[in-house]
Amino acid sequence: MTIVVDTAQQRKFRDLLKRIPEPASIRFGNTVMEAASRELPMPHVARIISLNQAHATLLHCCNQLARFQQEAPRQPSTAPSSPVPDESRANERRRFRQWLARWDGAFTAFLSAARTSMTSEDLSQSRVLKANQIACNIVASDARPGTLEFDAYEQDFQAIIDLATAVLQLRQRTLGSPTQSAGVLSPEVSPVTSGLDVRDPLCILLATCRKQLLRTRANDLLLRFFPG
Repeated sequence: MTIVVDTAQQRKFRDLLKRIPEPASIRFGNTVMEAASRELPMPHVARIISLNQAHATLLHCCNQLARFQQEAPRQPSTAPSSPVPDESRANERRRFRQWLARWDGAFTAFLSAARTSMTSEDLSQSRVLKANQIACNIVASDARPGTLEFDAYEQDFQAIIDLATAVLQLRQRTLGSPTQSAGVLSPEVSPVTSGLDVRDPLCILLATCRKQLLRTRANDLLLRFFPG
């Protein structure tokens, strides 16, 4: 059966990706990474030694991936989704997935070594990063909007929900109310992950997941903690 691509859904998908934040600069060690760093090559990540490093490198990937998706050629509204994706773009998506897998391996090793000394806020920031890594991996997949191919990522969608719920519940307890947690957090509240949050992974879930229960939970979290 041929499934026709919903170009409106594709546009929504691209619009959501445009919202991945790009702060003016991020300090990584003694280096300041400008927003234009998305033009630079992907950083080599063999080992992660801090949440700051994990955040800076993953944010760089998010920016690169968003730019890559925004440059995707549009298909005519009457054209079925191509069974053979463009080879060059498929190779680029594969490189993103390989980089994300290396980052995830390094981040997992870092968490294994550092978890016992982490504060609750550190753990929350780690969950933010993990949710964004999962979301990036979904975006970098070969699954096509308007098809059933994203159904294979149901466990990842569930993980995004679980991670986002844990982050937002802790934030609510820390700040006192859901509405106070919306918007940009001060450095005192979230010194590491002010450039990445769980909002974009939840939005990407809504743009790609077909399971109504997960969509409802994601939408409820967005409405409650990110009003407007």
